[in-house]
Amino acid sequence: MDKAAMRTNEVGPVKPSKKAKTSSVEDAQASLKEMDEKKAVKKSAKLKAKAVASGVNEVDRVASLEAKIEALTACLAVHMETTALPTEVPFEL
Repeated sequence: MDKAAMRTNEVGPVKPSKKAKTSSVEDAQASLKEMDEKKAVKKSAKLKAKAVASGVNEVDRVASLEAKIEALTACLAVHMETTALPTEVPFEL
C-alpha cells in the first residue's frame, strides 16, 4: 500500500489479520495482577534499601521529631508570655 492509495481509501476498510492471536480478559487481568505484585515488592525493597542506606531507624526519627515538637512548644510558650494583648480593640471581648 502506498500513501496515495491510503488517502483515497481505494484499499477498502482495514481488517484485522486472521492470523493475529487474541487474548482473553482473564489472561490480561492475571498478567496485570502479577505485574502489580512485582511492582509492590520492588517498591518495598527500594524503600527498605533507602532506610538502611540513610542509617536512621524509626525510633531515632520519632525521638528527633518529639524533641523538635518540645522545642517549638517551649518557644511558643515564651512568645505567648512576652506578647501582650492590645488594650484597644475594635470589637468587644
